[in-house]
Amino acid sequence: YDVASNSVLCARDEALETNIFGIKNFEARIHGMLHDMLFDCFDIKYSVVRPVEVKKDEAKILLIAIGKKHRAKLEDRMEIYTFITEDLDGEQIQRKVLVGEGEIIEIQDENFSLLKVKQGNKEILKHLNENKKLFCLVKNIFN
Repeated sequence: YDVASNSVLCARDEALETNIFGIKNFEARIHGMLHDMLFDCFDIKYSVVRPVEVKKDEAKILLIAIGKKHRAKLEDRMEIYTFITEDLDGEQIQRKVLVGEGEIIEIQDENFSLLKVKQGNKEILKHLNENKKLFCLVKNIFN
């Protein structure tokens, strides 16, 4: 909320399914909403710098721009995304597309860590070879 302009800068609405016991999957749904809000409202994402280890046609280890100053932790799980621009009646709209997942295996310094790719190895390398920008979001931020 911007006090000066008296306007809402970012909001997230989601219908929660209920049953006689209350809200279904409450904790998972709240974690998902908060995770999405961090990206949508605060633009908290970390760039994939480059592959560090490649075997055959798969990215195995990536250098990512998150380190001690970002409070990165060993075993933090990361989702790896790219942006796709869609043309909708002449309007260019960006959306994020999940490319893969990984886990931090080494925090190198204040700004960088190594990420072991767990899913999407081929897709990640393909995007990087095409000079497409990839970025990470912390998946287990609320654990």
